Amino acid sequence: MEVYGSIEGLKKALEEDYRAKLRKVNSRKAAQLKEIRNSLKKHLALVEAELKQEADSKLREANAMVLNEQKLSAKRSFEEAREKMVQAVLSEVRESFPTVMKSKPYLDFVKKNSPKDAVVFGNPFFGSHFGKLRVDENLMGVRFVKGSVIYDLSLNALLEAKEFAVREKAIEALW
Repeated sequence: MEVYGSIEGLKKALEEDYRAKLRKVNSRKAAQLKEIRNSLKKHLALVEAELKQEADSKLREANAMVLNEQKLSAKRSFEEAREKMVQAVLSEVRESFPTVMKSKPYLDFVKKNSPKDAVVFGNPFFGSHFGKLRVDENLMGVRFVKGSVIYDLSLNALLEAKEFAVREKAIEALW
């Protein structure tokens, strides 16, 4: 700082020195503010990117969940439709029992697999084929009882024993 001979000059010099220091401080503060703003912008961009990434992740998760629910629903509907069709096939098989029961192949099967000296229960149709038939109107076929052993050769029992194989064949034929 230069010193001048007059008070006015000194005042001016002090004022100029103060203003220079004030500009320097303001300049540093402006630089600090700029640095803080840049830092905040970077931090804000980072937070925005994290939020966007999290939102995208949640959206993908929600979409996957909805898609899985739709797949499960479609699978359930398919399984229900398939089961209805299999039940329809089994129902048709049961409806054919009166005809099958009177067929020669079934009669040959029963005669071949019937135990000797057994009590015979069956549909009245079998009265002419087995001497001492105990009539059971509801039985589709015959059942033999020998001691404590039951030989159930009725069509219902045979279908029940082979239902899994019939189901597989029906599914294979339908699909």
